[in-house]
Amino acid sequence: MKKNDRIDIVFGIDALYVNPLIVAAYSIIKNNTTFEEIFFHIITGGIPNEEQRTIRQLEKDFPGVSVDFAVVDEGLFGEFPLHIKHISPIAYGRFLAADLFGHLDRALYLDADVLILSDLSELWNTNVQNTCIAGSHKAYINRQFPGYKESIGLEKDSTYINSGVMLMNLYRIRMLGKTQELLVNAKKLKNIVRIQDQDIINITFREDIKRIHKKYNYTDSDRRERTLSDREVCIVHFNTRNKPWDSEFISDETNEFFSKEYLRYQNEIFTT
Repeated sequence: MKKNDRIDIVFGIDALYVNPLIVAAYSIIKNNTTFEEIFFHIITGGIPNEEQRTIRQLEKDFPGVSVDFAVVDEGLFGEFPLHIKHISPIAYGRFLAADLFGHLDRALYLDADVLILSDLSELWNTNVQNTCIAGSHKAYINRQFPGYKESIGLEKDSTYINSGVMLMNLYRIRMLGKTQELLVNAKKLKNIVRIQDQDIINITFREDIKRIHKKYNYTDSDRRERTLSDREVCIVHFNTRNKPWDSEFISDETNEFFSKEYLRYQNEIFTT
């Protein structure tokens, strides 16, 4: 397989997601040997130094891996919608990625509750020259919440992505001033949206989103619908309140394969 020079991954975490981030990062490292360098850029409201050192251990353990931190003031998000209990304010950190990492033209944003099961080269090399972001369209919104997209100003058949996996054209986002637009919309629409940062992203980039295959963001709704075989999935996203590091998660048969995979990676990275 052709070698890639580097891949830039952006995460946003608080202190509760240090271990999940390490598992996600390890799964990337293990399954992406085609990249000469893997850079992890971590947006945080300020996790303790000891936990930063724990994450930085990835640099020591794996050649070609680099880690840096961008600390933001979570007070900036104080007026933003925060009504989903398992999502912390730092989720809005992704709004700032283009400005925080001004030296990058593109980055792959990932929530920390993901597991990468295969090579990311095809996704990373997706052409986003003329679009701000690429993500996986989620049709379940229309079925689960009839009329909701229209209520937030989107058309019923418009693209609506899950914001936990996004290939971001940071250069274009900066060029079009979209960071400020995201922040303005988060305040302006706080009493309208239900799905927090995800709604704001879909509204702000409504004409500037490219669809990618669902195998790159295989969410809870996808698993319940069995839209792919387990082995076809590249990125599994544990996007609901229940997580694979919680004991009750594995009891759900729709999660069995991915739960076992997650625990296998978790065991490898924390016991070696």
